Amino acid sequence: MGNAFSHFTPPPVLLTEEIKARLSAADERIRQGDDGQKTPVIAKVFQPDGGATYLLTSLDCDEQSGEAVLWAVSDAGFGTVEYGTVLLSELEDARGNQGLPMEVDAEFNTEGLFVEDLLQLESLSPESIERSRIVMRGALTR
Repeated sequence: MGNAFSHFTPPPVLLTEEIKARLSAADERIRQGDDGQKTPVIAKVFQPDGGATYLLTSLDCDEQSGEAVLWAVSDAGFGTVEYGTVLLSELEDARGNQGLPMEVDAEFNTEGLFVEDLLQLESLSPESIERSRIVMRGALTR
């Protein structure tokens, strides 16, 4: 008879230390005061076997619980884009339709993506995000 934990697989670490550092720096910049700049997206987390997408903007620590709290533009797969908080542990524990964990999209280009623009979208599908980039580039070249 084997150990009861012999088949236990710990949840994967979702965010690298580098991403956490960038998210924490963004949180610190926000706490320094409103400098009139838009809030940039730092990283994309998605559910490979589901529809959930989170575009992360900052990371803070809840003072009472000590848990890591992320601010993100999210689409839980229902076509509703929202901006709010989610616990890092919730994302690490989340599983899709086939039991796959959330993943960071290492190939995702966050350049030119800002919360204020993304909240105008109907979903966070790749097509919608790309349309937002095109619109923003057009606005910047005028």
